[in-house]
Amino acid sequence: MNEEKSAEQYLEDINEIKSLMAQSSKFISLSGLSGIFAGIFAILGALYGKKYIIEAYFSQIAAGEIPQINDYILHGLGLAFIIMASACVSGIFFSKRKASKENINFWDKTTQELIIHSLIPFLSGGVFCLALIYYGHFDLLPPMMLLIYGISVVSASKFTHKELFYLGISEIALAFASIFLLKYGTEFWIAGFGLFHIIYGIITYLKYERVERSH
Repeated sequence: MNEEKSAEQYLEDINEIKSLMAQSSKFISLSGLSGIFAGIFAILGALYGKKYIIEAYFSQIAAGEIPQINDYILHGLGLAFIIMASACVSGIFFSKRKASKENINFWDKTTQELIIHSLIPFLSGGVFCLALIYYGHFDLLPPMMLLIYGISVVSASKFTHKELFYLGISEIALAFASIFLLKYGTEFWIAGFGLFHIIYGIITYLKYERVERSH
């Protein structure tokens, strides 16, 4: 009986060690609330951009006026920066709060590797997007942004929850679909950066954070 109990304890110890090793190699502080708020910011930003940039631009053309394209470009770039900054700030805030509650180190080697692996394709693609703007290929921006972001997310997903991988694949699939339906670029952008983020955030929050709170 004692030998059987010792064997069970031995297996439990092994499983606990495996769990600790897996956690040490994963960025488990990533909060689902980060995804939810990133999605909300993206939707609000896209709706603002559609009304005050895209529709305003074409309204000027319809009225026989010559729009100042550079002003609209700067407006769009500023809006994109605000959306990304808001998403990053909320992501850091909720993830640091989650790490603090779980007594986990937020800034470690895994966090740094996650950032590096996501930034390389993200920044490289960002330069490509700037080139599209420079040459006036604005209709290609939504699918290109979705594709770049999807690749960045897939690249970073091996350092955190597996759900992030599925988010990245979904973004890539959406990018391929949107490239053939360019006139619906804004709608695809809202779906990818807005709705998909919110769905991902809800799933990860319910799976990892609400369960942890109940214990």
